[in-house]
Amino acid sequence: MKICFFSRCNLVYLYGAIDNALKSKYEFVHVVYSDKEYNILVNHFNISKDRIIHFKKNLCNYLKYDYSENDYYDLDKIIQKATDNRFNLNLSIQVDRALQYKSYEDSERLITAIYNFWNDYFDKIKPNIVVHEMVSLSINHLCAVAAKEKKILYVSEIQIPGLHKTNLLFANYWGGSVLFTNECNITLKKETEKFIDDFNKKNQEVFFGGLFKNKSAIKYLLPAIKRFISIKMNKNKYPNLEDYIDNFIVNDKSCINKYKNLKLYSKIKWDSFDKSKNYYFYPFHLEPEAAVFFWGDGIYSNQIKLIENIAASLPPNTYLYVKDHPHDIGYRNPNDYFQLKKINNIKLINANESGYNIIKNSKGVITINGSAGFEALLLNKPVFYFGHPYYEHFYNTFKIENIRDLKNVLNKNMEIKSNFENFMELFSNTYEGNTAIFYSENYHDEQNLRTVIKSFDLYFSDIERIKC
Repeated sequence: MKICFFSRCNLVYLYGAIDNALKSKYEFVHVVYSDKEYNILVNHFNISKDRIIHFKKNLCNYLKYDYSENDYYDLDKIIQKATDNRFNLNLSIQVDRALQYKSYEDSERLITAIYNFWNDYFDKIKPNIVVHEMVSLSINHLCAVAAKEKKILYVSEIQIPGLHKTNLLFANYWGGSVLFTNECNITLKKETEKFIDDFNKKNQEVFFGGLFKNKSAIKYLLPAIKRFISIKMNKNKYPNLEDYIDNFIVNDKSCINKYKNLKLYSKIKWDSFDKSKNYYFYPFHLEPEAAVFFWGDGIYSNQIKLIENIAASLPPNTYLYVKDHPHDIGYRNPNDYFQLKKINNIKLINANESGYNIIKNSKGVITINGSAGFEALLLNKPVFYFGHPYYEHFYNTFKIENIRDLKNVLNKNMEIKSNFENFMELFSNTYEGNTAIFYSENYHDEQNLRTVIKSFDLYFSDIERIKC
């Protein structure tokens, strides 16, 4: 079985280590985003250069082509077909936040070049699986499109709650759909029962909260000043189109905006959590986040307007409790909160409040794709979702195709069914380990790495078994 890893940033340390440990069992090839990842694979992991292709250097060649209007129309059809009409060319451009500094013409040309690179590479290499993070930018969105077209499995490793301390789930496509490789393991019955029982008995810690450290405004002052100077000095550092992501990063003002936002947060009057009210719960997604822009089909990027529409759709005498994501306080402009405070039946809850308690006492969770929906299912609460979460096949979940449908769905009598078999099936296809730390600077955990490698090995073996 041939497996292609697409390495960008710290993921190269994960994929390089997997290659070194398992190269006698599988055939690995690598696409590296830039020189940085290339040098790490060659010099740190001693991976042969003939198994590595450089994404940006090759993309340059595809950007030299003189693409026509017909090329764009053809790609538009390919994207629609591969994504089951969830995306087209223009939406693909719109949801890639890194394209905001590029013209429409350059964006069309860039996306077409990216697709052609992956299309030709897959024709040449013919991998069975391509492994990368959940789709978040055009560089992997078009990779997933080309893979789907050629029946190559696009696999993303994501973290979910489960029976282990850290739980690894492999999702395919650019949604939360899970390729189940194992039948429901009845031997997990007691462990599943205990997990659900424990979850219902006690408050839970914030999921992966330890990876994200929130700070006060004053602690962002110096980084914000440094960032401001850096932007001034490096604004034109990456003029080439193939460097569009690097250009976006050097011009990123999130640190500056966070400082400005946090200074104004003291003016926000948070509502107290009152469990006696009739309410549904909407937990904010972080922005920008793949779960909103890609797993949510790019439709719900304006969460403020979505929340307003949800609140307007609720039954009489019913509130919508809204709480921000606890992992990155300060990313949102305070004007968003002030706008929500104007809606009579919205209660804006401080992010420090326990999401577990809010879910447990709610009438249900309304979300795009959030993990709060999974927690709600563990607490036997209904979930109303707009995107493509990994739990969408569970009972008590309701897909909202159009916001106008929400009020009718909420007014229906709902019979809450047991999801025990679904939990057992999911846990039977969940592996152990933490890959989320490779999105931070704290990825040097040898014990975790060994665990993750073992899980990848098991997963690849499972895929081989069901493909045979």
